[in-house]
Amino acid sequence: MSTTADRRPRRKALAALLVGILVATGCADAQEEPLRPTSTDGGPSEPAQDVPRPDVTFDVEVSPGSDAIAVSWSLTNTGDAPLMVVDRVPRASGASVAYDPEEAYVVGGDDGAVQVAQRLYDLPETDRMTWARLPRAGATELAPGDVLRRDLAVELPLRRSSPWGDDIGHGPIELPDPVTSVQFCLGVVAGEPEPSWGLDRTDGEVLLNHGGGAVAAQHVLCSDPIPLD
Repeated sequence: MSTTADRRPRRKALAALLVGILVATGCADAQEEPLRPTSTDGGPSEPAQDVPRPDVTFDVEVSPGSDAIAVSWSLTNTGDAPLMVVDRVPRASGASVAYDPEEAYVVGGDDGAVQVAQRLYDLPETDRMTWARLPRAGATELAPGDVLRRDLAVELPLRRSSPWGDDIGHGPIELPDPVTSVQFCLGVVAGEPEPSWGLDRTDGEVLLNHGGGAVAAQHVLCSDPIPLD
């Protein structure tokens, strides 16, 4: 399980790094449908679940604690084709970025709900921002029959973390207050890679673009929402 003491400064540093790519212009029965952010939240658009659920077994446990929300999940590829599991979220690492399996995005949804996620997000609906370079997330290639397991912890109080930043031209975006529930979501990309995915294999890492073709090829698996006291 990851520790959470150093997450806040790392996220601030990561936000500073991401500014350089923004250009302003003005359980087994887990749910398959992710939360949809409200328009006032300004969160990224959700990918339509047009992609069939891949042949997988997905088990996830979300455990709120006094100082962090612990998430443990496992994914088994029960099909006959390889999959890409979006399981690495960027964080600051010195002057660069590391893609960390113990990091997650945190975005708001309806009625006080929050989504903790390792997945790709589509471009946000805004005419006030453009992106000189699409943000990326890391993925793990999962062969048929293989199992992938991850443990992570997200510190409380929750802090918003989106690949598109916290302002898409309409002012700062914040999480719901109060937060009433949380769920974990995981993105799984299936199919033959296409140029629009932005697939990059560098130094043993697999990277995919947010806002590109990989979003359309992604199926999002989600836990049930867990109420927060």
